[in-house]
Amino acid sequence: MSIWRTGSANPAQTPPSADRLVRICFVRDGTCWDTRRSLLMVPFKFPIAVVLVSIAISPVHAESGRAAFYSGGRTASGEVTGPNGLTAAHRTLPFGTRVLVTNHHNGKTVLVRITDRGPYGRGRIIDLSRAAARELDMINGGTAMVSVVQQ
Repeated sequence: MSIWRTGSANPAQTPPSADRLVRICFVRDGTCWDTRRSLLMVPFKFPIAVVLVSIAISPVHAESGRAAFYSGGRTASGEVTGPNGLTAAHRTLPFGTRVLVTNHHNGKTVLVRITDRGPYGRGRIIDLSRAAARELDMINGGTAMVSVVQQ
């Protein structure tokens, strides 16, 4: 087997770039070995692949906190909502975004659409319409601990 080195003076001895052999030497003890250049990239590609996979399988936007409900009316998006629509108010999510809201106490879930801004009460992350609150079984308590996951 021939040993190829990068920067060879003879271009005829230089293999294609994907198969190029590279000599690796440790400065401390002077040990050297030859390896293919593509194998050198494996340690660099693996962490990037792990990060990309973890981003792909994790929710885009998820948070947990307290939710309350409201009866409806004119919203910040310009819509007029009633108490029977499955809508919600959130501080930062864009209008029209669908989110899955899960009640931590009983595990019930509901899919709502963001149509308003808020909540403005301290300690709350989302305001739900009365219909959504009914689906989550939180009407009697007034508020509930929920998790919100963007769909």
